[in-house]
Amino acid sequence: MTIIRSFFTTKGQEKVATRNRANSPWRHVNSPISTRYHLRSGFTLMEILIVVTIIAILAALLFPIYSRSRELARRSACQSNMKQIGLAIKQYQQDYNQKFPPRYSGTSAAVPDKNPLNWRVLLYPYAKSTQVFRCPSNPEKETSATDMTIAPAGTPDMPVSYSCNYNSGTGLGVFANYNGWDTVSDSMLFYPASTIMVAETTTTRPDIDMDDIEMFGKLYAGHMGFTNYLFTDGHAKAMKPLQTYFTGEDKISNMWHRDHSAFLREDVTP
Repeated sequence: MTIIRSFFTTKGQEKVATRNRANSPWRHVNSPISTRYHLRSGFTLMEILIVVTIIAILAALLFPIYSRSRELARRSACQSNMKQIGLAIKQYQQDYNQKFPPRYSGTSAAVPDKNPLNWRVLLYPYAKSTQVFRCPSNPEKETSATDMTIAPAGTPDMPVSYSCNYNSGTGLGVFANYNGWDTVSDSMLFYPASTIMVAETTTTRPDIDMDDIEMFGKLYAGHMGFTNYLFTDGHAKAMKPLQTYFTGEDKISNMWHRDHSAFLREDVTP
């Protein structure tokens, strides 16, 4: 009887153990199917390559959009700088009988390039910052437009980015000469909303004279082919350089001259 009882007890324990294993969440761990399942649970090389390819394609499609959006933001920041410069010019005019500032101050033309008393320096007391004279996209923005070796003490170091519209040949620009010649006031403006006052450039000169053929290549059109211009009425606008000068059979529109007359040289076009 003892042997029979022990036999049935052992069988009962085996049935309970079998039932417990059947109900256990780990019941398939040691099965051949489980082994195959775990071997295939990771990504294959082909699947990884497909995912990487898709990511690369998406990046190639989105990167130009991102670059364009970033440049549009920089162009807007540059226009904001120009509007601040326009406000500084208006404040300067209130102190100087509505006259525009000279391209640089002094008694001689000995230092036309990087003159330490250029118009940017003259406007600094009104703008109160050198950052408004720096375009975030200009490749020469870290270049100094002020010769600090001969500058008076306390002179701010102005960067390259913007040049004023000065015309030495006809006197039809906006900014005056260093000695007060060709002084321009608001009453001398024929087309305030379409006469350029300040333009984006890459030159260390304070002014840009579009009647000079050498100045043609100094305009900066790095905003996706556009250049920012500040007009005499205070608004800033992005335009392609060729849009600033139009000549037709019976019409000439030159935004660089106050009367919109043609350039002196026929081979000069912005």
